Amino acid sequence: MVNHWITRVTDGENFWNSDRYSVWGITDTVHKIVENSVEPGDIIWFVKNKPFGGNIVAFATFHKEILRGDGSTLGRLSNDDFKWK
Repeated sequence: MVNHWITRVTDGENFWNSDRYSVWGITDTVHKIVENSVEPGDIIWFVKNKPFGGNIVAFATFHKEILRGDGSTLGRLSNDDFKWK
């Protein structure tokens, strides 16, 4: 069974800056939810926070979690690489 999840992306700027890698960054709190609950094939909806319109900006099928420092190419990227603020 596919589950649907909603996550906030503040104003969406950092979300779109990392789009070229087909990944997005999450806080430690959200990481615990992903690690314990989200399964491959689940759908994640990305929504701007209410002050920024509250609009859905994207959705994606979850494949896997990539941790920073895991040795993979994506795991080695810095905030500057992603152009995150």
